[in-house]
Amino acid sequence: MRIFSILLLIFLIANKLEAQTFLQTFVDNSAICAGLEIEVKFSTNFNSAEYTVQLSDEKGSFDKTPTSIGRLTGTSGRMGGGVKAIIPLGTPQSNKYRIRMIATAPFFAAGDNGADIIIKPAPTVSIEVIGSTNLCDGEFVTLKAVSLATDFLWSDGQTSQTIQVSKASTYTVKARDRQTECEVSSNAIGITANEMKKPEIQSTGSLQLCVGSSVELRTPFLEGVTYEWQRNGKKEGLYNSNALIATQAGEYTVIVANKCAKATSEPILVSLKATIPAPTCPPASRCGEGIIVLKAVGGKEGKYQWYDENYYPIKDAKSSTYTTANHSKKATYYVANEEFGCLSTKIQVDVFIRPPAIPVYAGEDVAIILGESVQLNAILKVSSSLPNAIETSANSRTNYRFEWSPKDYLDNPYSPNPIARPVESTVYTVTTLIEEGCEVTDNVKVTVRRELKIPNGFTPNSDGVNDTWEIENIAFQPDATVEIFDRWGSKIFESKSYTNGWDGTVNGQALPTHTYFYVITAENGKLRWAGAINLLR
Repeated sequence: MRIFSILLLIFLIANKLEAQTFLQTFVDNSAICAGLEIEVKFSTNFNSAEYTVQLSDEKGSFDKTPTSIGRLTGTSGRMGGGVKAIIPLGTPQSNKYRIRMIATAPFFAAGDNGADIIIKPAPTVSIEVIGSTNLCDGEFVTLKAVSLATDFLWSDGQTSQTIQVSKASTYTVKARDRQTECEVSSNAIGITANEMKKPEIQSTGSLQLCVGSSVELRTPFLEGVTYEWQRNGKKEGLYNSNALIATQAGEYTVIVANKCAKATSEPILVSLKATIPAPTCPPASRCGEGIIVLKAVGGKEGKYQWYDENYYPIKDAKSSTYTTANHSKKATYYVANEEFGCLSTKIQVDVFIRPPAIPVYAGEDVAIILGESVQLNAILKVSSSLPNAIETSANSRTNYRFEWSPKDYLDNPYSPNPIARPVESTVYTVTTLIEEGCEVTDNVKVTVRRELKIPNGFTPNSDGVNDTWEIENIAFQPDATVEIFDRWGSKIFESKSYTNGWDGTVNGQALPTHTYFYVITAENGKLRWAGAINLLR
């Protein structure tokens, strides 16, 4: 019960404090012209660091987005005062407007000014200049107030809508609407006489130029004047213009003149950066369709720029090497060095696609006996599969060149059909080269055999003579398999890559004197020898 009483007391005190917080708005004006600055006063016991003045809609409502017309900051601890506020030009006319002050840091809003305010439209006005704003003696310029207002008051005291002036001064005009009694001031127009203000040169880019680049120099445009640009004291350019494209180093000035005065600008210095040496890159080619890797030298890695055939820079192509797209015909690229924000001359790099050579077939591997010869035949393929659909007459291709390697033991290594007489097994490679430079290769192996001399007997009696069965030239058949059988056909010995080691035993037991039989095979069974062996003890 006691806790409930305490909570109720806190609630009543909070409500009482809230009811006592106030923020009052005061506006002395009952009718205001749009565009007019007024003072809005307020009084409050709410502590806020910022206040904003709001204007209602034309019906006096703040429910929708109200218009902020004034702001006051740094008001912590401030309990009232005044705020300058401006009614926006173009505010719709109405007699139901309200104004209120709200706290925004933190937020608090109470009532408005408590009375309807009439806001009347203000006229608009600007000054049209007819003639030059820089006058010589005896000249004048016409100033016209562009407005729908009825009454005008110029800063020199004249009251007509259009006036003529001949004195140097700054001119403004106030336009007043008789019906609403609202007025507005124009922009200011400066008139000079018998003088020319020193022009200023502005640049649209860096004044440090790369070779071949430019920068635009410009001075503000003035009516009724002439322009003369100079570089290092000599006339530059061909046209009377307030702008000049500078491409060379030097001190640039501009002389601006009218009929009675002229003025020269302060000089502006344009300099040239060091010339960037161009890279080098040889043309590249390949046989048939595909990509090509281009390699440039003469620059810093990561400081190159590659371009396509239309001179457009290729994105992220900054390396010394560039891998092209897939090409089936000639293409052109360009490359330049990039340093200090400048580019060197672009170097043209041509990519040539040569017609591919017809694949060559060197033929099946062959074997010969030492001292024999064999004719090699380079056969040009006309399809991708062999041996079907082949062209056998390589000599009919007059735009092809042939070369065999090694050249040893060939009668003509540049013939498609040389005669080979090797003394040892040799792999020959034939290379065909088309006139445009494309080449293909193929290999053929010529195995040179020596005739096996197979003895028909041996005497394994440990006397140091004929103790093993030795086959002369068996080393030239390294893949040979030797098998020996007894008279009943049982295999008693087998050796692959035979090294003349059979001593007439089986499992370490000496065989008796008898006739045995051998079978020797080589080259995957293509070669076969068979016969009898007489073992004598």
